[in-house]
Amino acid sequence: MAVAHAAFGYVAAVVPSSTFFWGVAVLVLGSLDTVLNNNANNRAAKWAAYYVGMEVLLRMTGGNVFWEAGKYGAIILLVVGLLSERLVRPWPKKYIFFFLLLLPSLLVVNFPDLQIAREEVSFNLSGPFLLALSAIYFYNRSLSGSEVQALFRSALLPCLAMLTYLLIATPSIDEIEFGTQSNFQASGGFGPNQVSTVIGLAVFCIVIGIYFKAYLINSMVVDVLILALFVVRGLITFSRGGMIGAVIGSIILVAYSLLATKRSSMFASTLVFLMVAGGTGLVVWDYVNEQTKGRLEFRYSGKNFRTGTQKDITSGRTDIMLTELNLFYDNPLFGIGPGMGMLLVENNAGNPAHSHSEYTRLLAEHGIFGVIALLILLIAPLIRIYKLPPSFRSLPLAIFAFVLFTLVHSAMRLAIPGFFYGLVLISPSIKNNFSTSNNGATKG
Repeated sequence: MAVAHAAFGYVAAVVPSSTFFWGVAVLVLGSLDTVLNNNANNRAAKWAAYYVGMEVLLRMTGGNVFWEAGKYGAIILLVVGLLSERLVRPWPKKYIFFFLLLLPSLLVVNFPDLQIAREEVSFNLSGPFLLALSAIYFYNRSLSGSEVQALFRSALLPCLAMLTYLLIATPSIDEIEFGTQSNFQASGGFGPNQVSTVIGLAVFCIVIGIYFKAYLINSMVVDVLILALFVVRGLITFSRGGMIGAVIGSIILVAYSLLATKRSSMFASTLVFLMVAGGTGLVVWDYVNEQTKGRLEFRYSGKNFRTGTQKDITSGRTDIMLTELNLFYDNPLFGIGPGMGMLLVENNAGNPAHSHSEYTRLLAEHGIFGVIALLILLIAPLIRIYKLPPSFRSLPLAIFAFVLFTLVHSAMRLAIPGFFYGLVLISPSIKNNFSTSNNGATKG
């Protein structure tokens, strides 16, 4: 399957319009497969994870029918799964309430025309709706370790296609001109933040597979080589969020796993993992830093490479967040309305700007209702994780950290945080579990 998706990436680079048919095929075949099999083995979730993984590739090649198709595609597949399965499960009311809290602010929106209103409301509410639906789908759903890994693998496969596309459609590293800003050349002429976020997801998925010995291609060596390629492509976008998010999630996975067990074998296997993953990361960092004439280091430290002086390490996003907080202070009840931030918030160049932080966006656009929604978003998963046995907590905590950091730098521009949020809420199956007490149980 990995080789097939590398071939898909090649075709996408040669004939970009072909991705439209790929996307449609995934939706149609995924829905049919789910319905005909009554969502056995969580087919809907696997197809949705796959569609989430291919969202940016569809965008960058013009394969989407409309911009938010990635989120709506995942929504459709999860809804089909819920409606076609024979399980009777209570829906978590807190997440229905979470989304309902975002609707009152529609009363105060004031867009210049209906077209802009439709686009901006869809852009800002489709992500929270996917998050709520993913939470409803996965909440207390019993999944084994192999089933969880299958979801990660489903999301990772289209990322491999995007990796191949980037290798073909972008110049070689020595032909790219690097400064200390996000690099559109290295991200195929598309938004570096979005490309970096998807690559960060791929890195995170591969690291999880290596750690639990559930390899993508049944070989640690091959997985490490693929990991190195993804890290190179992620670093040269010069968009830091995706890579930092993958590192944070990986550190929490390993650190909590060690805290949750006292088995000496666990420490030994973790040491091997740290040597492999950490060594790969350091080698790739040195290589990319050398290829970019040291500008990678300047980029991640927030310095100007010409003068060596410190810049705003958030690239102006702090100013956007402060503006959104001020909008919340001025409109504490309903906020300014979903999508209105695009008309009232400017970046450091004086241009209209979408929020990069879902936290301050919720406050600015939804007021006190956004505060309550944010508390549900943050607290409910922690309570859920706390109720799990200690040996089961490392992976949900790692996923939660990855999602929370993604919401800091990319808000809900992509389907990734909304979909993967739901995975934090599963009920891990004791049989073939995906935990530190059964390291390697999902191999193969």
